[in-house]
Amino acid sequence: MSNSTIQTDSADAKLQASIDAAAKSIWKENKVSKFQTGLDKIEDKIMNKDPTQSAYYAMGSKLVADNSAIVQEVVSAVATTVNIKAIEDGIKSFAESSQVLMKALDAVSQVHPAVGVVVLAFKAVVTLELKRRSNDHKVIVIQLKMKDMVSVLLDLRSIKDPRQKARDGTTLEGRIQDLMGRIAKDIDECGNTCQAYTAKHTLVKIIKSISWEGKLSGYADLFDQHRKDIAFAINVHTTFGVESANVKLEGLIESARTIEEGVNMLSLFRLLDSPREKEIMELVRANGGAKECMENDAVLKKLAAAKASHVTDSKGFVDPVKLGEIRKDLKEDIEDALKNNYALFEKKMALQRQDFVDDVDKSVVRESDRVISALKSGPHDRVVDKDLHDIWKEMGWKSSVKARHFVLAVHDHFIQKFGDNTAQDHLETHSDNGGGTEISFVTGKAGDEDDSWTLQYINLVRVPAILEAFDDDGSGFINVVEVNDFTSSRPKDWSLLHWIAYWAEGWHYTIWGYRNKILSILSEMYGVVDKKNVHPANRSVIDLYLSSPTLEQVERLTKSVTPYTEQNIAILEEKFRVYANEREERLKNKLETVDWNIDGLDTLSLITGRGRIEQNLFPLLYLVLRRHLSILRLASEDTLDPT
Repeated sequence: MSNSTIQTDSADAKLQASIDAAAKSIWKENKVSKFQTGLDKIEDKIMNKDPTQSAYYAMGSKLVADNSAIVQEVVSAVATTVNIKAIEDGIKSFAESSQVLMKALDAVSQVHPAVGVVVLAFKAVVTLELKRRSNDHKVIVIQLKMKDMVSVLLDLRSIKDPRQKARDGTTLEGRIQDLMGRIAKDIDECGNTCQAYTAKHTLVKIIKSISWEGKLSGYADLFDQHRKDIAFAINVHTTFGVESANVKLEGLIESARTIEEGVNMLSLFRLLDSPREKEIMELVRANGGAKECMENDAVLKKLAAAKASHVTDSKGFVDPVKLGEIRKDLKEDIEDALKNNYALFEKKMALQRQDFVDDVDKSVVRESDRVISALKSGPHDRVVDKDLHDIWKEMGWKSSVKARHFVLAVHDHFIQKFGDNTAQDHLETHSDNGGGTEISFVTGKAGDEDDSWTLQYINLVRVPAILEAFDDDGSGFINVVEVNDFTSSRPKDWSLLHWIAYWAEGWHYTIWGYRNKILSILSEMYGVVDKKNVHPANRSVIDLYLSSPTLEQVERLTKSVTPYTEQNIAILEEKFRVYANEREERLKNKLETVDWNIDGLDTLSLITGRGRIEQNLFPLLYLVLRRHLSILRLASEDTLDPT
């Protein structure tokens, strides 16, 4: 064997030893006291199965109740060692910082496809949580841990070739592929746990806090470990010496971390308890602790009657339906709860992933779109549509403009664009049948036969409807982002004028049609009861459904729609019916995906998409009520499931 070979082997051995030493320096375990070791053993025994079924659960609950002062002292001690201000700031900025991180991760995944599965899982779970808007700080803290973990992937930006071989012959892509699969699976399971936990009533969360919070805190530890694993895999490809190995690994581990490793999550949860949660905890302790509240129904009813529990109606009576749900959830094993929730959660994730695909489709360049240059001379250069860009530039608008001024400028622009020298364009004022004043636009010959029909609907009378379509936040002003969102949301084969005309006239016409169909369904529903042919076993369930305030609110809402009185509906049917039917079919498909179970704001948002709810409210109500009617029709022969 030559001296050069021996030297090379020696260098490789030193490199491997350096990497191993760096890994050990990061992953070395802190020494723990005998007391802490004992607590860990008890915790392991408690969490080994459903805590409520363990003798350790009763012992632990009694220990906490008998030593509440000491427990509070421990929590206070933790508060002095935790940067709670940083954590609170992280919670407040979670939505905004997550959006920024997701865009950065998208860029990384373009170069390193192997991390795509983690990026997609992270984006879907976090986006669902943001849509839910539950504001549960404990859940957000766990997702901050998740965010800290995936932030390490940003360091892949320094590695241009994922197939580049390290000195041991492995590639980064090959090294991290299995790891990314495991992390994506854990993110998915964590998202399901967070959603299942959020859906539980506050009483359930507190009485079974050992189970639920123990499950949540476990993910914090798991994400800390995954963060280290990612950092180590990256550094195998970027480290060539002892000193640089230690420095770079430590830098990756510590960068962008919101919550320090080693923080006791259960103690941190106590610092994040809301005043309402603290009040309920005191009530639980005062009534014998968690075990007593679960086993003694009289105690549970007493808790439910407390104002802080939010189980009573406006008159102070305990809601029997809510109380029944609480009883059921308290008896349910946590693993069964997670398994039952996962079916719906998985369907939500599928819808969310499809939303990401749809967003990409919406970014397709249209014939009327401009190419946005990196060099911009003003706000108008950020407007994608050519016509709206010209209007924005000509009017000299800044980042936003009053909605009314915008609509009138759009109208004037297209009149000038389509008109010719012989056209006589003017505003005409005359009396309507009710004795009031109506303003309409009368135009001469239009130059573009394809879109000429739209000009009759883009006028002063319809300004409110048009500005509502553009002004998505209802501020009274329209900005560049809203303009681009509006133009990119139109059907692919529609012109801008066709899209504006839909919101000016077609939307009202379509909603009036849904209004009539909804009232017809409600009338038929009440007729089911009048026929006296309902199966006796279904009578109470149907009576409860038909007497619900919700149906009354739906009826009141539909009757409030302003009547559509225009006579020339043939052109509206021709121009808008296909789009309305396609939108209804999309809503129906999404409802079927989640088994018609709209269990929260996140699910509703997934079904209706972005924008104000009223844009899809009536077709959604129509579809849901039509399904309910089909179920009621079965009531004469089959026994209905009361749930």
